[in-house]
Amino acid sequence: MNTVVAIFIGGGLGSVARFYTGKWMQLLIPGTFPYGTLASNSISSLILGVFLGATLLNGSTDSSWRYFIAIGFCGGYSTFSTFTAETFELLKSDLVAVAIGNIAVNLIATLVLFGAGIRLGKQLYNIPIFICNRYFCVINSYYENYHPHFPNLYFYFGKLCRCGGKSK
Repeated sequence: MNTVVAIFIGGGLGSVARFYTGKWMQLLIPGTFPYGTLASNSISSLILGVFLGATLLNGSTDSSWRYFIAIGFCGGYSTFSTFTAETFELLKSDLVAVAIGNIAVNLIATLVLFGAGIRLGKQLYNIPIFICNRYFCVINSYYENYHPHFPNLYFYFGKLCRCGGKSK
């Protein structure tokens, strides 16, 4: 699939999904807190984590799916600009505590769900997960299998890190 077409279709589907998630959340939980944006950012982070955990961190090289899901759908479904605008509006309305809560909840939820998604994606493919130095480190089978001189390279939320602890 052409890269631009994959991103275009994925982004369009993600944007429509974000629109309906926002509408559904407004009906479900009315109020001033931007639950729709929180939901779409959180779900997008989980989807991206599962996708990365199941494919890319496993050495998959099929870039068409990466463009469609990671860049297209998750990029269209999540929204940093709306998060920023909604937080700014909360601050303008003197709802400082709600704005700070929005920032904290969005950052914590998206990071936790992204990490949980990576873990879930790896478990779906029976690749061992190591808990080292109090953080999740996901072993990268590509480096383990094809680069035995780098036996301690692990991924921590998509970045290479050294994992000195024992697997648990």
